[in-house]
Amino acid sequence: MLYSTYDLTAHLTPGTPAALGIALGNGWWSCGPPPGTSQPACGAAPPQLRLQLQVDGKPVLLSDASWRAAASAITYNSLYNGEHYDARTAAALAGWAAPGFDDAAWAHAVAATSAASAAQMSSALMEPTRHVSVRAPRSAHVPAGDAGAQVFDFGQNMAGVVRLTGLRCAAGANVTLRHAELLTHPPYGAEDGSLYVGNLRGAQATDVYTCRGDANGEDYTPHFTQHGFRYVEVRGAAVPLTDEQVAALEMHTDVQQHSSLAFSSARLNQLQHLVLWGQKSNIMSGVPTDCPQRDERRGWTGDVALTAEEAVLNYGMGAVYSRWLKQFADDQATDGGSNNFVPALGTADGSPNWQSAYPAIVWALYTYYGDRGAAEAHHDSLARYYDHLEQLYRASANLTAYAIGFGDWVPAGPMGNKHLIGAFALLRDLQMGADFFGGSRAAGALAQAARCRALLAAAAADFHVAFFDVAKGYYGSGLQTEQVLPLRLGIVPEPLKPKVLAHTIDDIVYTHSRHITSAIRTPTSTPTLSLALPLPLPLASTPTRTPLLAPDPHQAHHLGDHRDQGRVRGPLRRGAHRRRACDARRGRLPLLRLHAARRPAWRRARHHAVGAVGLGPAGARHELAQPHHVRHGGLVDVQAPTRGDAARARLRLGARAALWSSLRRLQPHVRGGRGAHALRPGGRTVA
Repeated sequence: MLYSTYDLTAHLTPGTPAALGIALGNGWWSCGPPPGTSQPACGAAPPQLRLQLQVDGKPVLLSDASWRAAASAITYNSLYNGEHYDARTAAALAGWAAPGFDDAAWAHAVAATSAASAAQMSSALMEPTRHVSVRAPRSAHVPAGDAGAQVFDFGQNMAGVVRLTGLRCAAGANVTLRHAELLTHPPYGAEDGSLYVGNLRGAQATDVYTCRGDANGEDYTPHFTQHGFRYVEVRGAAVPLTDEQVAALEMHTDVQQHSSLAFSSARLNQLQHLVLWGQKSNIMSGVPTDCPQRDERRGWTGDVALTAEEAVLNYGMGAVYSRWLKQFADDQATDGGSNNFVPALGTADGSPNWQSAYPAIVWALYTYYGDRGAAEAHHDSLARYYDHLEQLYRASANLTAYAIGFGDWVPAGPMGNKHLIGAFALLRDLQMGADFFGGSRAAGALAQAARCRALLAAAAADFHVAFFDVAKGYYGSGLQTEQVLPLRLGIVPEPLKPKVLAHTIDDIVYTHSRHITSAIRTPTSTPTLSLALPLPLPLASTPTRTPLLAPDPHQAHHLGDHRDQGRVRGPLRRGAHRRRACDARRGRLPLLRLHAARRPAWRRARHHAVGAVGLGPAGARHELAQPHHVRHGGLVDVQAPTRGDAARARLRLGARAALWSSLRRLQPHVRGGRGAHALRPGGRTVA
């Protein structure tokens, strides 16, 4: 159980009476069953309070049965359904938290007898959840055929509540606020301006304010709920509300953004904007959730692992993650396994990729923040977790029957081999364990690191035997996910890498028209996946298959613009590779510029597209710029300017795997910034 500390000094005056009043609401712990779902209920016990007031370090006031309690103006509250507030009751309780209020009619509080009352208490030590910004409506309208409703559009999906001010309504009248992320649209209904709530499933996302009938107007801000929304429908006001009377209060645990990323491309900037809003809208009361709007809204561990790397790069997540890891350890099963979401709330043993959130968060804190504390504080629990993994591995028949779980969640196409997906989680967990145990100063950490490395070597060998199809030259059934994962792990035998890469690229470019169908992701898998972004140039001079949709280099690309994201000075033309593509003095990322290859058989245009791939300092970030057009030729020019010297090479375009093999071999030279280097696509020196 976590507690928060508040400094009340400024609210106390010597010789002046003081009173302390506390309103208790529900939350994740005491919320009732989520409506319309099979999810288990939150804690069944009513809200409870444990309070200690200290003066000069000495307790002077404790919560006990001498306290008095009564029903408040909040007659109902739920994270999922919303809040009901009766302003008439509030009027009758005016001054209840002030000195001199007569509470004789109130009942005595009841001493708590639940397990929570005996739980060990520890400080939350994390940022509070608060209203962090106020947003005015961008527009308002009346839905077609529904004159009694007003719909306000705040122009941005967010987590929070809506505040009403100066509300005019009769005593006892109900003003209802319904929240939604979308308006109704085909195929779910006509575009009539009404709210679309189908994606909310059982969540009502509705606040109800019962008016007291104040002629001067009434104000209302929900207290113990939050919603994920862009639109709010207000119904029941006697007089239509103006934009000035309605405001959206953004809410989340007040983590601070500590980095930013900007592009010359408006689309990429919008993508980063969505990433930031999506992340912060899912940090509520220190619980990283899967969504802020529907009837789920839990700390799904797979979602936490999925976003951990992005979260720590954008926000200061140390305190939130430290708190959540403690909850993870508290919920750990006796065999070392974990649940699919934390807090657990009684679910069964988790899926392999979902359990990976435990080492993934420790790894992220250690890798990006240099925080050894998490690995050291959780040493014993993590050791039990790896005991659990070893038991699963020993019982898996050399990984051919490894724990299944959710598998490739959720792919755009067919789902891959679930045993393969689970085995990947095992191997990646072992890699992370070897990393953070190796850097931990806890007793026994080096032994744990050695165990992880030994298990990794054995499991990697089993993985290849279990899932590689020798005859076909790929893993599993040949899906993208099944190839990307072993490539990312670095366990594909060196002689087989070109064949596996060629199959992967062939599937992306030709089978799926340059689209990624992979879904599952764990920390640090991004670099490999990013190599499979929609490509502006073919990877073979003569394709073995005709693409389903041949890309048009004259059409706007999904990513970037014709300014090459601000890095290229002047038009790209023959000989432009001699120019530096990035300004080292301004600290720009190195750039690989891929000049046009021979005209492909399926593209008869006179010109061909040129793309660019940016490599970060460790080869861990890639991005594609808008293709430019140059005359086709028989060569591919590769330029990799770094903060030092530029590595340059010219290579003839061969098989599809050759280009990617070359780029992969170039990455160490980009990191080192050491002059010119020959590239060896497919094992052959070409220049």
